[in-house]
Amino acid sequence: MLKMLRHVLLLKTELELNFEHFGWQGRTIYVDKENNEIYEIVKIMESNNKPYCVKWFEDLNDIINDGTNPVILL
Repeated sequence: MLKMLRHVLLLKTELELNFEHFGWQGRTIYVDKENNEIYEIVKIMESNNKPYCVKWFEDLNDIINDGTNPVILL
């Protein structure tokens, strides 16, 4: 259980760093809406009102017309 908790906290920290980095560049960050660890962590981060430009997508058609040089997390 402790090993799994460390994994989740490390993943959360890595996501926060990436969101800050790309957010400061004005890029939109698309996260796969598939229900997995990343999805759950991002939902928690989003509920904590983090100022990231995160959008959810289900297929690549959701981002075709995005002019922000988007970042995609799968």
